[in-house]
Amino acid sequence: MKKPGIQLGNRIWEDSNENGVQDAGEAGLQGLEINLYNNGGTLLATTTSDANGNYFFSKDGDAVQTWTTLGDSLQENTTYYLVFGAGQFSLGILNVGGNDYSLTQKGQTTTSLNPALVDSDAGVGDLLQPVFVQGLPFVKITSRSAGENISNLDVGFQPLATLPVEVISFTGIEKDCKIDLSWELGYAENFSEFEIEHWGPFQPRQTLASMSFEEGRSNYQFSGIRGLGVQNYFSLKLIDQDGSFEYTQPISIKLDCFDGFVYSLFPNPSTTGTDLTLQFNPESMPREIRMIDIMGNILFKEKNIDPMSAPSRALNTQGLLPGTYFIYIFDRRGNPYFEKFILNE
Repeated sequence: MKKPGIQLGNRIWEDSNENGVQDAGEAGLQGLEINLYNNGGTLLATTTSDANGNYFFSKDGDAVQTWTTLGDSLQENTTYYLVFGAGQFSLGILNVGGNDYSLTQKGQTTTSLNPALVDSDAGVGDLLQPVFVQGLPFVKITSRSAGENISNLDVGFQPLATLPVEVISFTGIEKDCKIDLSWELGYAENFSEFEIEHWGPFQPRQTLASMSFEEGRSNYQFSGIRGLGVQNYFSLKLIDQDGSFEYTQPISIKLDCFDGFVYSLFPNPSTTGTDLTLQFNPESMPREIRMIDIMGNILFKEKNIDPMSAPSRALNTQGLLPGTYFIYIFDRRGNPYFEKFILNE
């Protein structure tokens, strides 16, 4: 007798009131691409949300589903990744049907008798997640036994407001190992203020400062920002007088001189079985080193490094398969740095 099928999915919706909950009357979002990966990062299938925002991946091949390879099927009690908007989501902004959206809040509390049916389940992958979800909304899920469907994997996107302000440029430069930001307005009318948001690969988004809009002024600067690490991200939150807001596209600023912490990794690319050399400035030894594969598995870790120890490390790649790997380095204050390296055969 044939076993019952397995199904993953549910609905993509437009969170028009931005509360992170599916409320009555909120429309589905059509045309969002959803990719299904296995735990090893292999793309198994792709589908698109329908006119009601619904999407499903089913072992038995429902009509709404498009498999990349015919015959692929969901397995019982197996880990999968659902990735939303690949090719449509970039730097925190989703574009579908010519409209821009941002990902709504994940896991908001609600008075619903079944909160899992109405909250949003996706978060954006960071650098500790597998490479194929980094920078994209995703859900990690483990399937159940045959016949036990998981039909509450909902994701909300909130429309970006149209404000009476246009930012025509937003840039940042490194100066004396600090960061200076500047932005220029094309026009602005009856506008309120800017908030500068700052985050890093391992640090959450935070409001750095706010600046009031000045009538007739088109150029703004904010200088002397201390970095959160080598890689720094910034966005402007544009706030209207009625409290509505939208974000500029994020920008990325790299601080190679961050507090004098200097390192190099060589040879890169390299070949399997060849030792890599990680070289440090003797004046700024790290606190911790990790070697990680693309799935986030820690292959090597050295903690509580003596600041007076030798300023180089030989990293053994014996037994590693060809592919992409990462070195994570934490300075004495816990600030993170990362370096990608490639191993060839």
